Amino acid sequence: TNSCFRLNSLGNVIVDKRGGAFADDLYMVISDNRNGNLRFSNTDIFLYKSTDGGSTWMGPTRVNNDVPGGNPAGFNRDCGRDPFNITGTQAACTVIPPGNDQWFPWVDISEEGDLNVVFQDRRLDTDSDTSEWATSRTEIGNYLSWFWGAQCRVTEADSRQCVAPEAATYSGSPVGPIDPGADPVAGQSQATFPFTNFTISDTPFNLDYTFRAGIFMGDYENVAVRGGTAHAMWTDSRNGRSSRFLVGRNPACEQADAFYDSYSARDGGTAATARASDKEFLAIGCPADSVDAGTQPTTQPQPPAQPAAPAAGNDARPAAEQAAAATAVPASAPAAAAPVVSAAPRAVLSLRSARLAASKGGRYVLVRVNGTAAKARVRVTLLRKGGKVAARVVRSVPTNRVARVPNLRVHPAVKQVRVSLG
Repeated sequence: TNSCFRLNSLGNVIVDKRGGAFADDLYMVISDNRNGNLRFSNTDIFLYKSTDGGSTWMGPTRVNNDVPGGNPAGFNRDCGRDPFNITGTQAACTVIPPGNDQWFPWVDISEEGDLNVVFQDRRLDTDSDTSEWATSRTEIGNYLSWFWGAQCRVTEADSRQCVAPEAATYSGSPVGPIDPGADPVAGQSQATFPFTNFTISDTPFNLDYTFRAGIFMGDYENVAVRGGTAHAMWTDSRNGRSSRFLVGRNPACEQADAFYDSYSARDGGTAATARASDKEFLAIGCPADSVDAGTQPTTQPQPPAQPAAPAAGNDARPAAEQAAAATAVPASAPAAAAPVVSAAPRAVLSLRSARLAASKGGRYVLVRVNGTAAKARVRVTLLRKGGKVAARVVRSVPTNRVARVPNLRVHPAVKQVRVSLG
């Protein structure tokens, strides 16, 4: 792999909310590197489903659908690893596995059986080759990250819905260490993918900037489904960078922010494609107005000057006050004020228009925002007949032109759209 990332090795498990015949149905998602090796990581998201309260499990079912199942000829999972010994030789790993990393999954299900999974995903980065630090990456691609979602619907209790045909049924627990060996394992040859995949975040981010800043990436993410709406929460470092080893570093440049989005629990959206602008996130400079104040000379406002003493013979003050002034001890010079760094000017934005539009590919929302920033965040509310809310989302759009709101599929039942600046 090209950068460090953490995994939730215990997975995430939920119970079906519907009760009744579904009361003993469980869903668990995990991520592991069974489709990668020591040199080329290819972590994937896998679902395990139980319909008997956890006595038996059906799986694995690969949730992410970025590449077909199987590995190319010559792929070696072990890379010279001895049995029951994690040590191997990276030089023996000469064949790159298909697909990029997906990890840190979270899962929830609606009262109507809409199973929703969210996770970090690198599938759109296939050819990047630059980075902030010369030694922080060794391979091409598999570097920038996005936040993705996946959906599948369960309508029948005690069924194999949302389970791949290749998945097996397991019971009991291992009685000792298991050596997977170089032979194919379950989850490597899946050809049917029951989950649809779509992009949630509108921009990528550089995970190195987050991890090196000491932030627990992935721990503070999740998805909650209620009614027909899924609510996704995640963190990314699109607004910051790590400059820990640079002179005059500023912690403000080592940040990750929390993000939220909501979408249909059954029809979440579409999968984005890579853009040339994504590469802007490979190496991000610390903004000039955020540089450590200790390295930037600034001009400080000076305190008001003391009034000049009246000329001799012209002092109208009482004699006692003149005597006190003549014997007063001069005040010590004020301590030098800390340098102040100017703040970036606040962007001025104005929402000019918003409307529903349609083409052969479906319905969508067009907006125009004018302003001094290159992009603006808009809050979009889709309304059904009678004003019932169908979905609420927040998206980033370019300014000063009519733009389509990205990653937003408008259902035919939607009658009205409301847009405001986010």
